Formats: sequence, structure tokens, C-alpha cells
Amino acid sequence: MWKTLALAALMGAGAACAQGSAAHEEGKAAIKSAAMRDGPICTILAHEANGSIHFEAIAASNVPFRGEYRLTIMSSGPGGTADITQSGEAALEAGRTTVLGRADFALDDRARRKARLTLLTMDGEVLCEKYFPGDKDL
Repeated sequence: MWKTLALAALMGAGAACAQGSAAHEEGKAAIKSAAMRDGPICTILAHEANGSIHFEAIAASNVPFRGEYRLTIMSSGPGGTADITQSGEAALEAGRTTVLGRADFALDDRARRKARLTLLTMDGEVLCEKYFPGDKDL
């Protein structure tokens, strides 16, 4: 049940991000207040602003968490393809949200993008994906 509540909060954060920075902060607060157990959860927010698409990889945990993360964003469009990867240590404080990575792309209605955030834990992986626009695969 906790994962359902936490996932709902993360999805609300994504919707809030699309509405602007104040709503974006409210979305991050929703993640923070989610009833979480058993370690980390994640989401990827994507929103348009000033002719760009902004991706933000966010994670939270109810207990202190140390592990690794990998954020990969794949872009495909008329101008070609690009893959961007960011990785490093994920150090999460209990009950707080943490932005693990960010990336910006020029907005192009013909381009498709897929962002994937992987948290590597002692027990395996926690995976989040975001497609832009919508749920269209590359």
C-alpha cells in the first residue's frame, strides 16, 4: 500500500512540475510527505519552459540511503540522436527529496525523448522512466 501512496505522490509531483516553479515545489513536498517504507523511490519530472524541455531526476527515502544512481536521457528526432548519461553516488536523507540530476534540451515537436533513472541498491534496482512527449517510445 505504501508504494501506491508514494507513487501517487510522485505522479502528482510530475503534474505539478508542468505548471510552474511554485507547483514544482508543491510536487516535491508531496513526495516528501508520502507514506514510505522499505527504502528509496524515484520519479523523473519533465516540463517545458522558455523553448526548452527540462528533465529532473528526483529520489526520496524514508530511511537514510546510500547507493549509486544512473540517469540516461535518449533523444531522437530529425536532427539525429543523442544519449546523455549522468551517474554518481545517491546519498538520500530520511524523509527528504533529493535532485540527483538535471538535463535540458531544445524543444522540438518532432523529437522524442526517454529518460531513465536507475537507483542501485543492495537488493537490486529501483527504476523510473519518463517519455516526452507522452508515453511514446523512441
